Amino acid sequence: MVRHYYTLIHIASELQENLGWFITDVFKVDGKVFFQIENSGITELIVCSLEFGFEALYKKKNFNSTSKKIDNIFQILIGQKIEDVELKVNDRLIVISTTLCKIYIMLFSGGKANLIIANLDDIVVDAKHRKGIVIGEHLSYKEPKLSSFQDLLLHNNLKDSLANCDIMLGKYYADEIITSTKPIVKDNLTDDTSIFHIFSNALQLRSNCLNTTDYYILENDANEYVLSLVRLKAYNKPVKHCNTISDAVETVLHLRYRKRRFSDLQHRLATVIKRKIHKLQNAIFQMKSDEDVDNKQHLNKLFADLLLSLPDVHVKSLDVINVQNWDGKIISIPLDNKLTLYQNAERYYHKVKTARHSSENRKIRLPKYQSDLVECVTLLELISQTESIKELVEVSRRLGMNVNNNKEHTISQESKYRCFELIDGSKLYIGKNAANNDELTMRYAKPNDVWLHARGVSGSHAVLKLKEGEKPIKKVLEQAAQITAYYSQARNAKYTPVVYTRKKYVRKPKGSAVGAVVLDREEVIMVEPKLPDYTIE
Repeated sequence: MVRHYYTLIHIASELQENLGWFITDVFKVDGKVFFQIENSGITELIVCSLEFGFEALYKKKNFNSTSKKIDNIFQILIGQKIEDVELKVNDRLIVISTTLCKIYIMLFSGGKANLIIANLDDIVVDAKHRKGIVIGEHLSYKEPKLSSFQDLLLHNNLKDSLANCDIMLGKYYADEIITSTKPIVKDNLTDDTSIFHIFSNALQLRSNCLNTTDYYILENDANEYVLSLVRLKAYNKPVKHCNTISDAVETVLHLRYRKRRFSDLQHRLATVIKRKIHKLQNAIFQMKSDEDVDNKQHLNKLFADLLLSLPDVHVKSLDVINVQNWDGKIISIPLDNKLTLYQNAERYYHKVKTARHSSENRKIRLPKYQSDLVECVTLLELISQTESIKELVEVSRRLGMNVNNNKEHTISQESKYRCFELIDGSKLYIGKNAANNDELTMRYAKPNDVWLHARGVSGSHAVLKLKEGEKPIKKVLEQAAQITAYYSQARNAKYTPVVYTRKKYVRKPKGSAVGAVVLDREEVIMVEPKLPDYTIE
């Protein structure tokens, strides 16, 4: 309840202690606005958060942030003295008056929060949000009119009447009143004595909230945090007792940020793992299906042998030919009528060779994919049950994800770029667009990595990750080049030249177009554009 009217009364009262202080700096970091104020060599900060769901106002003694992005704003306020702090009656609007300006801090819900700077005539001169709409406008304020408890009770239930009446309990404190008086009242009230009893309890709770110097961070059974000015039965787990309202506001915001980060990371990990499980299952299914097909390749070899045994192998324009098998039986061999018998035999031999190669590839990959699938299922179960962010971070590392502990987001290289596991287990990363190509080449790739690109056509940058001093195996390099060619405009060509070099020989001239680079050295390899069999992308 960081924006509850009772909480804001305490916030405004605390800010009254800074009357006569001077604003020496105003800046924003990670969505929050910081007003640095000083008096007699003492420095404090007034912090305003307008982020949706985290709207709040509080004070703190010092600034500590790992963010490198600090932007100066509202420079018109620097040097001005704080002369008054006012909380508008029955509203979530705090006005800080300075020598020449008024700072309107609007802690409204539904994404309507804003911070507006106006002159002494209430003409808007600057704003945090919706500048184009509000600058130059005259601010006119109307005090909200609230109905009495008795009037609301005529058309509403007990909880809504308590929450929305002119004593401004809100839903949490209204719940507390209902819970406390539940043994003696019902939801639909007709008894004047019961109504009086409830209203008296509500007035007493309001008095306790307004006069307290104790501020509580509480947690319920659903692990939800709330700032309260009194203890609540619905939030029966005390987390922290604070001596100042600002400490309480900052603490509950920190807990909510941490919970959001945990939920976001948990969701992102689950998404990555489920996607990987789906790909592994598809690849394993395809491998097993192809295994059944490969078992029939002896028939293709038989067709090829029989065709080459015929006296005239240069005959063409046939759709099918009947040939006597080695055991004397007649079998029918399907043909491509555009090819000679010899060329059809070569086609069948090629199928046998391809199937043999796929079989060898499958023997290597299938056990690994099955092992990876078991691990992914185990990790998915682990993240669904854990309550520890450390375990989530460990899972993310096992998945090759980079978790930035100082910010509330997770970056996965495998989701940022296309990623292929090659025949030796090494990784090939492919850019998704021009800007992504630049980031892959100029930021992610290391000097010793191999950089590839289809020659003479537009296409994706590719980076083959290598260890320091490691040289790529020829077959691995060919496979990387095939994938690189596939992600270019030469995808449909029979063969495509692909240039490759160490990343340290790739540079980007100043002012060059997005995705454009220059190579100081290069080699060329001719490959067929294609994706390897059973490759997990």
